[in-house]
Amino acid sequence: MNVDRTRSAAPPARRTARKAGRPRETDSAATRARILRAAIQCLSRHGLQRTTLNDIAHEADVAQGTLTFHFGGKSELYAAAFEWSVNELYARYSQATAGVSGVRAKVEAVLRASLEIEANEPEIFNVLLRTYVEQREYGIGVIPVPLPVHSFLDTLTREAVEDGEIGADDGEMLISVVRCLMTGLSMAALAEQDIGILTDGLVRLINGTLLRG
Repeated sequence: MNVDRTRSAAPPARRTARKAGRPRETDSAATRARILRAAIQCLSRHGLQRTTLNDIAHEADVAQGTLTFHFGGKSELYAAAFEWSVNELYARYSQATAGVSGVRAKVEAVLRASLEIEANEPEIFNVLLRTYVEQREYGIGVIPVPLPVHSFLDTLTREAVEDGEIGADDGEMLISVVRCLMTGLSMAALAEQDIGILTDGLVRLINGTLLRG
């Protein structure tokens, strides 16, 4: 008797059903960063009230469940976008002023860095401006100013005092002036003014070469 020794084909492997729980994209830190950048883009264009979670999920190309897994609701994502933008802004300022001597030169470096950011990544300033306005307008709890802001400005002031460039009692005044300059630049950009000319004018004003007499 002839025996058919041909092996029968193995049954196809069964795909393990994915367990319910976290959406597929939630395992990657890169996904979280992509969501955050998408939120910054959407919020800078439309603000909190007119931006939906679906808008952000579409911009980031993720499921809305992934978004809510990482950040919760829209207010939490808004706060995270604000914090990221501030931290990124002041990291750039720290890089721009590293190795620079003198408070005038440091303020000029901050202004030049602001100009570059506004030209290439205006959404960073846009989110900050919208946050300052909307957290009061829409009754959002005031978002705390991240530590890098205080650290950078306190260091700028302390070194200026130690170098004898400002009086010991003028530190808060210097901080207020620097923050006003940066806010003014971003507002001018939103108004489509030439911030290159404005930056040059501010630098000359600080250095005492703009006004005569």
